[in-house]
Amino acid sequence: MELCGVQTLRRSSPNFKTLHLVRHAQGIHNVEIEKGELTALSGKLFDAHLSLTGIQQVSDMRKEISKSGLLNTVQLVITSPLRRAMQTSVGIFRGQEDMNQSDIFPKVNNSPPIVALEICRERMGLYPCDKRESISTYRTYFSEIDFTMIESDEDAQWQAEEREDMEEVSARGLHFLKWLWERPEKDIAVVSHGIFLQQTLRALHEKVGTPVEENHLKRFANCELRSIRLEKSDRDIPAPNIDLHRVHCARNLEKCKICGDMVPKKHAEEHFSNTHAPVPCSMCKETIDREVFNSHTEEICPKRMVTCEFCEFPLPALDLPEHQEVCGNRTELCYQCNSYVRLRETYNHETKCPGSVLNNVESSRRVPRAAEGDGNGRRRRDNGVSNKRLFFTIAITGIAVLIGSLFFQRKPEGS
Repeated sequence: MELCGVQTLRRSSPNFKTLHLVRHAQGIHNVEIEKGELTALSGKLFDAHLSLTGIQQVSDMRKEISKSGLLNTVQLVITSPLRRAMQTSVGIFRGQEDMNQSDIFPKVNNSPPIVALEICRERMGLYPCDKRESISTYRTYFSEIDFTMIESDEDAQWQAEEREDMEEVSARGLHFLKWLWERPEKDIAVVSHGIFLQQTLRALHEKVGTPVEENHLKRFANCELRSIRLEKSDRDIPAPNIDLHRVHCARNLEKCKICGDMVPKKHAEEHFSNTHAPVPCSMCKETIDREVFNSHTEEICPKRMVTCEFCEFPLPALDLPEHQEVCGNRTELCYQCNSYVRLRETYNHETKCPGSVLNNVESSRRVPRAAEGDGNGRRRRDNGVSNKRLFFTIAITGIAVLIGSLFFQRKPEGS
């Protein structure tokens, strides 16, 4: 992917740069896909916008960077041209989300310019949420953003039949970093997407050999900001010395067989131990490959702590099925129909409960309330009818007592 209008600015670039990488705030696609209500292939998620939670995340981040002083040091903001990323960049660095909702984020003065670039957008293809709207439409809603570096008005990069390969995303990320390095600005903010940012940092670390903190290589959370410092290499080798330098490297460095990184021979064992060696799980004591360690501790480990859905008691996952078998058979009184219901059947009971408002209306059209059953073959008496019969019984008893007392008073007189 080429960058339209790019000029080489290497001579004026500083010896180091600070990049402030921000993943967009929560979008509606994050919510709907996580809830399982829609899939990533749903056309309803086209060019997904921010959710209400995402808007709040933007507001919180804007306050955070304003308080830290970062807003005064950033000289340029680069944003992905997808709606959720532009809403995030404008909301944080300009103080407003878009023209239709400009009152959500109060506008700030002396803010850095925002430039949209295709090269830093999310992994492309297949998913409608990663396809953008036309630039002519965007200009109406995002007048604060410079779109001059995007050539095509319509989205010519997104393909409906095929999703972009991860290696292509990594290559795109390295190309993007090269372009950033040639910029004259020293502090640059980038608002992009989880996969793109993660693949870019991994490629920088694994393919270029630039040291990157391990926690920076993990997936970004929504509206998370990570800052990295890139320094210009001071190890350019003069041509006459290149052969000598190669001999030095061959003697002191070796290539890691797993990741391909060149590491000092004296640190090779440490590199393997810290980067590739299996990690023991503190819960189940099993040795787990580092690549799947997080998923093991969060989703697979039989001794990870989980919560019972019925009593919310925390216990090891290994014991959960047996516990829930017993716990789910406990009963609670349903105050709608005065019957006891198993906890595991609560949801189904609530939808069919004869004492609920909707079921009362429906059942009153079919049968008298007194004829309704309790779901177990027994007839259940209506509360109102039961109260009336109670009052009637008390009244009859009172009248009987009164007549009996009058009868016994008259009997002595007659005798």
